[in-house]
Amino acid sequence: MQKIRLTVLTVVILMTVCEAANAQFGIHAGYVNSVTDFKTSKSSDPLKCHGFHLGIEYDFDIVRGLSVQPGIQYSYVAQGDESTIKFGSFKQSDKVDIVEHYLEIPAYLKYTFDFFPEVFGMYVFAGPTVGLGLSSSLIISRSGVENTRVSYNFYNGRIRSENVTADLKAFVEKQEGEKILQPFDILVGGGVGFNLIRHLDLRAGCNYGLVNRMSKAYRNDKYSANRYQIYAGLSLVF
Repeated sequence: MQKIRLTVLTVVILMTVCEAANAQFGIHAGYVNSVTDFKTSKSSDPLKCHGFHLGIEYDFDIVRGLSVQPGIQYSYVAQGDESTIKFGSFKQSDKVDIVEHYLEIPAYLKYTFDFFPEVFGMYVFAGPTVGLGLSSSLIISRSGVENTRVSYNFYNGRIRSENVTADLKAFVEKQEGEKILQPFDILVGGGVGFNLIRHLDLRAGCNYGLVNRMSKAYRNDKYSANRYQIYAGLSLVF
């Protein structure tokens, strides 16, 4: 929690400094494809999720064409799988979802090629991003004779359950309190964007996580989990 407060405070200070200087404020949103690659010494099992991001940013000019762009954004990604079993009049549906929420704080170095001022330009950007996982949950839902729901948080091992069946009871007893992932990450990456008609930006980029996000109990030479993402979005610049 102290890391989160310190990081957010740093971004607020940077934005305040940028506000007093020559800076542009932007609001952006778009699509995210997030992959967490779980690896062992013998195999790789990527978890692929899709979602969206929302955020704000400041573009602080250093010299002509070169600027620093700090910001803060929220990302939501999820993956779902559903199967249905029918036997006479009985019907049971099992649904397994992965739902993740992130707070991300990028600080990019950006260079702009202003081909037609206030009409069309192109820019490239690169830099680090601090990633803070707010929640990463496995949710099992079952409909049939009774509605069953189990929610397991990878960060703290907390489980919430309703109408647990015998097979899921074993899962609950095994996983209760078991922390698999840690929320902190440092990502590096970059991308390309286009300025359109002064107040509109289109961009795409990618980030790769440098931190092994497995919890201390699993963090060794045999187990690792690194996250990377591809994103595209639209910004309104003021």
